[in-house]
Amino acid sequence: MNRIAVLGGLVFLVPSAVFSAGMNGAHTLGRGKASVGLEQEIVTGRRFETLTWSIQADPVFITEDLRWKTKRTYRSMAVVRYGLLDSVELTALIGLARPGFEGAGSFDYRDPDHYTGHSRARWRGEYGTVFGAGVKHALRIGDRWLLGLDGQYLTHRNAYHTTLSCDVYSHDTLVGQNNLSRKLSGKPVYAEWHVAPFVGAKTGGFTSYVGIRYSQGLLTIREEEVVLRLFSSERETKRFRTRHPFGAYARIERRISPSWKASLDGRLINERALSFGMQAAF
Repeated sequence: MNRIAVLGGLVFLVPSAVFSAGMNGAHTLGRGKASVGLEQEIVTGRRFETLTWSIQADPVFITEDLRWKTKRTYRSMAVVRYGLLDSVELTALIGLARPGFEGAGSFDYRDPDHYTGHSRARWRGEYGTVFGAGVKHALRIGDRWLLGLDGQYLTHRNAYHTTLSCDVYSHDTLVGQNNLSRKLSGKPVYAEWHVAPFVGAKTGGFTSYVGIRYSQGLLTIREEEVVLRLFSSERETKRFRTRHPFGAYARIERRISPSWKASLDGRLINERALSFGMQAAF
């Protein structure tokens, strides 16, 4: 995270080579204009809904309160933007994503000895292709202020290596520690979409934005891929949804030249995320 923050700062401080073509105002590209760029993103700490599940058998084995969260998800993307109207901009992106997730919970194994314990699960994804699309609508108010709405959808499918550790107790006495490791046979799908109204202000070569962001993430794990297979042979589909979909974000853009622009943004509350990018218009 610190290295990305430093690199993002250098993007703002170090001038770049320029193209001869110009760019319209900072709010959108302008009708019929396009830009290409690169964007690097890291997401940590996004929490998902608590999963409670049970297996009805004899004896009964129950796992409760599995708390799931994002653990260092990286995305590197090429971004193409096109000005549909002077105030409407379309976005398409493609790149690589490497997600990570972490879970913690408790279980209750009811038999004459009544075993209980705590479990910890970690999923480290392999690189997979990420696709996305978005739209941005922005209106200029006077010479300085902007008012707009941003929406985006992205998805990626990745293979995962998983590890699970359990501390097992019998009547409050530690009786065992178990560790499992495996590669999932399938590729769980992660999808994310957001809608974000914002207010912006332009000062010199800088444009800053603040906004409220509704962002929903969904991790879908099907049948033999399901996390419960780490415990049993049960086959089913599980979906982990974002626990708190509302958050806040701030973004700052610097116009390095008539054609080049750099951006840095951070997101808070419902996730911790930082991204930076460069784009050139033509």
